[in-house]
Amino acid sequence: MVAGRQLLLATAVAVAGCSFSLSAPATDDDASPGDARAGDADESAPDVNPPITGALSGSGVLLTSGVFDLTTEGTLDWAEWGMTSTSDFIRKASGGGLIPNVTMINGTSYTGYGNNYMQAGFVGFTWSDGSPTLSSGPAQYSGIYVAGNARGLRIEVPASTSDRTLRLYVGVYQSKGRLTAQLSDASAPDYVDSNYGNSPSTNYAGVYTLVFRSPTPNAVLSVSWVQTQAGGDVNWSAATLQ
Repeated sequence: MVAGRQLLLATAVAVAGCSFSLSAPATDDDASPGDARAGDADESAPDVNPPITGALSGSGVLLTSGVFDLTTEGTLDWAEWGMTSTSDFIRKASGGGLIPNVTMINGTSYTGYGNNYMQAGFVGFTWSDGSPTLSSGPAQYSGIYVAGNARGLRIEVPASTSDRTLRLYVGVYQSKGRLTAQLSDASAPDYVDSNYGNSPSTNYAGVYTLVFRSPTPNAVLSVSWVQTQAGGDVNWSAATLQ
């Protein structure tokens, strides 16, 4: 080394008319304990955007009486069938048709029983935001029914990536029924229940509550209520969605 001269890191060195800056590389010893380095991400950190998964759960409760306010319960949509005639289909005016009219299973027609009763007991419905009938007035004890083993009714309701809750008021008269709910994309197992938890009764009314979601755009929840023994009928009165 030439006396009086000292080679220093980070000193500009002139070489053939070009200048370079030399510096010592940083080492882990230079980092403070709290410094984060690229590539040192914590693999145990939770995913802030976890993938959306499908889900479907259900439960059924027998009813012996009561009046249910469809407007209050159906914050997204609601529907009521057979108010005074078979073809009557009343729905939430601002619901956007999320709950459609029923379709038949193994049959071509169903029958309305007017403002009479919902077997068993006396279960009624009120509303104040309907179309084409704005208000129920007094409680309506109405619905529709089909008769014959393996015959029934079905609706399809749009799913969402967040949970939705569908309540379906159905019953039987001198018969038994089976409810089946399934997501069109099969993102969750089907929900199937016979006669409200295998109730021995053959005359009853009740409500099924279904909570569901789907990761797939345009997926739907299909729900059917089907007669499972000869004689009598299965009936269908109202549905709400929130």
